[in-house]
Amino acid sequence: SLSSDGSRPQAGADIAYAVGVADPVSGSVAQDVIVSITLPPGESVVSAGCGTVVGQSVSWNLGTLLGRQSPVTEQLVVRLDGGAPGDQIAVTAVASAAGGLCQAAGSVCTAKDVATIAAPSGAPG
Repeated sequence: SLSSDGSRPQAGADIAYAVGVADPVSGSVAQDVIVSITLPPGESVVSAGCGTVVGQSVSWNLGTLLGRQSPVTEQLVVRLDGGAPGDQIAVTAVASAAGGLCQAAGSVCTAKDVATIAAPSGAPG
């Protein structure tokens, strides 16, 4: 899952994202789980917790997840450096695991969050 703290961010504001990953299959084991997010132009990383930042990409090595274990959630804070009111910004998270588990039937290994840039407070719009 991928969610943000606001659907109408303003330029210059911080946006907090939460990305959660779980193995929903009881009795299974997902090994070498990695989740990554590539930021669109106009967003820069403020804080990635334990994530590794390379350019516009942030990744977290989650290790091994057991089936039906509570989701592992990572936090990411970015600054919206640019964009015009009304522009949409889209962020996608992609999870991968050893053994091709994301290709198994019923697996959902991507999540997307879309927001529309708001006009600055007090601006007409």
